[in-house]
Amino acid sequence: MAARSPSSLAPAFALAYALLVAYACLHPLTGWRDSGLPAFDWLWAPWPKYFILEDLLFNILGYLPLGLLLAAALPAQWRFTRKALVAALLAGLFSFGLEALQNYLPSRVASNLDLGGNAAGGLLGALAGARWGSALLGPQGRLQRW
Repeated sequence: MAARSPSSLAPAFALAYALLVAYACLHPLTGWRDSGLPAFDWLWAPWPKYFILEDLLFNILGYLPLGLLLAAALPAQWRFTRKALVAALLAGLFSFGLEALQNYLPSRVASNLDLGGNAAGGLLGALAGARWGSALLGPQGRLQRW
């Protein structure tokens, strides 16, 4: 029987991290109800007069690993630009979906500012993942050899 080459760790890590982000964004996962507001009203709401910088930084830092892992999970033969764009788009769409779901949880607040921070973090991570993801998490990457 032929030996199988080791597969990339990135898809498994990306899925695990996405589930962790979903849990964090939708916690406590109870009390789902229709708020009575239009489903995407939060998307067009004006930006708040005041915001907490730490909150924005947490959103960026929370989605940065997701963008990196998504980019690393994409096919190795893809060019940098394609990997970065696809991974950033996936991270942004994931954030959009979670923010939309937060609209149905009374203890959560959907926010266009959060979406922007999450998308920025996903983009930064996607750029890093497109550049260094395969070297770190690919079949012959440092983590696999460790």
